[in-house]
Formats: sequence, C-alpha cells, structure tokens
Amino acid sequence: MKHSLIKILSLESEVEKGKRLKECSRIFLSVLAIHIIFTTIGLIAAKFDLYIKSKHPNSVLIENTEDWQALFLIFFSSTIIHPLTEELSFRFSNSIQSNQVLLGFCFMSAFVLTLFFDLNELLFTAKIPFSLFIIGLGLATYLLLRIVVPQHKFSTSGLFIIIILSNLVFALVHLNVNSTQENLLGYFIILFPFFFVGCLYSYARITMGFSYAFLCHAMNNGFFFFLNLIMK
Repeated sequence: MKHSLIKILSLESEVEKGKRLKECSRIFLSVLAIHIIFTTIGLIAAKFDLYIKSKHPNSVLIENTEDWQALFLIFFSSTIIHPLTEELSFRFSNSIQSNQVLLGFCFMSAFVLTLFFDLNELLFTAKIPFSLFIIGLGLATYLLLRIVVPQHKFSTSGLFIIIILSNLVFALVHLNVNSTQENLLGYFIILFPFFFVGCLYSYARITMGFSYAFLCHAMNNGFFFFLNLIMK
C-alpha cells in the first residue's frame, strides 16, 4: 500500500513537471514572437530614420570570437550567469511573501546601483565578478533590512504593482546595451519588448516557481547565442 502511494505521488509529480515544461515552451515561443514583432517594427522604423539599429554586445562578442573555449564561456555566461542574476534581481520579488519581495528588491537595488555608478570597470580591475557582487551586496542589504521590515503577505493588487515596477526597471536597465536614440519611438522599440518579455518571466515565476522563470530566460538566451553563432 505504501509503495503504491509513493508510486502514484511520483507519477503525479512527473505529470506536473511535464505540464510545466510544456508551459515553459509556450512562454519561450511567446518571447520569440515578441522579439520578432519588435524587430520587424524596428526595421521598418529604421527605414524612415525613426530608429537607430544596434547589435547587442553579446552578438558582437560572439562574432569577434573564434576560440571555442572563449565561446563556451560566453555561452555559460549567457545561459546561466546572466539569466540567474537578472531573475534574482527582477523576478524574485514577484511574490506575495514580504521576505521574498524584500530580498528581490535588495538584489534589484544592487543591480541598478552598480550600473548607475558604473562600477563595472572597478569590479573588473578588482577581479570581482559582476553577478557575484550583486548577489553579495543584495544579501548583505537584505540581512540588515529584514530586522526592521515587518513580515506580511501582499495582496493581489500589491503583487501587480511589484510586477509592473520590477519589469519596468528590467526594461530600463537594458537601455545601456543599445545605441542612443533620437526620438521617443526609438526608445519605445527598445523598452517595450523587454517589458513584455519580463512580464512573461513574471508569469512563469508566479505560476510555476523561480526555477521555471530562470529556465525560460536561459532558453531565450541560449536560442539567441546559437543563432548568433550560426550567423557569424
């Protein structure tokens, strides 16, 4: 009887995992659709000098790298390090649990402050990885703040505001990897896809858990890594 119950529970968990992986595939396809739509809009706008096209730094890096070991490091960074850092910074806070919201906002604050004060060169000189610095600073800030921040659950409307705010910041920080635009339309073409894609990752985070939001992000980055590799 006990073994039968364990077998049933195991089977149910496998079925549930299969459903979640299918949902991840749907989210991944939706993310690709958003990229295709806004890439098309960008190409049309560029024809009328309303948008300045630019390549993502990773695309340029892949194009200029011939060494396979270096390419593997770019792949590992693109599909593991960057998605993990960005999901911790912008989607971990997408929760009704105040401790998760606080920790997520601490990671996000560390990410934004590092970019705002342009600490990349300093971190590079000190041989401190960008992601490790953000996670360390975020955790340290959380440990200090959790003493004074009361524990409670957020309402649905509170969660909605958190999702909008975190994904708006997610979109804004990606302006630094694109060329300066000459009009608002150019900035909207950059911001909107990142905002909508971020909202899809938030959906994965809320409905399936943080690990699935990370998986969706990693799948997206992995797809574009191999696309750039094929086209180089």
